[in-house]
Amino acid sequence: MNTDNNNSHIVEENGIIFETLMPEVVVKIPDTNKGVSPVQFGIRVTNVSDRSYHFMLPYVLPELFYSDGQAMYRSYASNVYLPAKQSYFQLARPQKSLTFFMQGEFKWYKNLLILRGKATDGGIWRFSDFKNGIYLVQFTYRNDNAKKEIRWKSGKFSAWHDLWVGQVSTPRIEFCLHSLSNKEDKHHEFRRTK
Repeated sequence: MNTDNNNSHIVEENGIIFETLMPEVVVKIPDTNKGVSPVQFGIRVTNVSDRSYHFMLPYVLPELFYSDGQAMYRSYASNVYLPAKQSYFQLARPQKSLTFFMQGEFKWYKNLLILRGKATDGGIWRFSDFKNGIYLVQFTYRNDNAKKEIRWKSGKFSAWHDLWVGQVSTPRIEFCLHSLSNKEDKHHEFRRTK
């Protein structure tokens, strides 16, 4: 694994550059129990190798950390299973990039500020009990086999080839959660990575 010291929000593994994305790193806490604050987390992969690979980016989930680096607990629940779509298996040709964003929302639930979002397979992921302050986000991409048997919506199975094999965690990006009326928190200088 190689992290570029001049661009510390990316990491390279086996010919692929992985990057954590977060368009808005200052997020306002919802004002009331009925309000929500939308947020986007993303991952980008850039193929710097000499061969093409497929990636299953929609299946990654965010990993969050407190400012001291301690991992936050992520719950997950599902009562429905959504079959795979061909669009989930994206091809990264040499010197090309793929980007995937997922949507989440901060909201109040039983006097706790939570962050939740929908997973590609139909489940719901959630982190709980946020306060004002700094948090970090990253993704871990893992795939153990270059070939997978996929069940499609039709119920049929087929083999998907040329999947990138490996495991890598993207560098962590800092974001600030605050309750100020001014979106720009002048008390923090964001390093964007940890």
